[in-house]
Amino acid sequence: MGRKSIYESFMRIQLEAIVISVLSLAMTIGCVVWCYKKFNERTSVTYIHNHGVTLQVFDDTENQEAILK
Repeated sequence: MGRKSIYESFMRIQLEAIVISVLSLAMTIGCVVWCYKKFNERTSVTYIHNHGVTLQVFDDTENQEAILK
């Protein structure tokens, strides 16, 4: 096993840095998209407008305690 040249070592370090950067960027984008979807899901509220009266419609399939407080 011979010694690697400085250039080969440099290229290996660069490749590792690129892989780590791409993985961290992908993870960040994934977290932002997930948070955005959850935010829209939690803040979407249905309203019924009837003769000037606004009624909020609750979904029976989800826990509504947090909204009611």
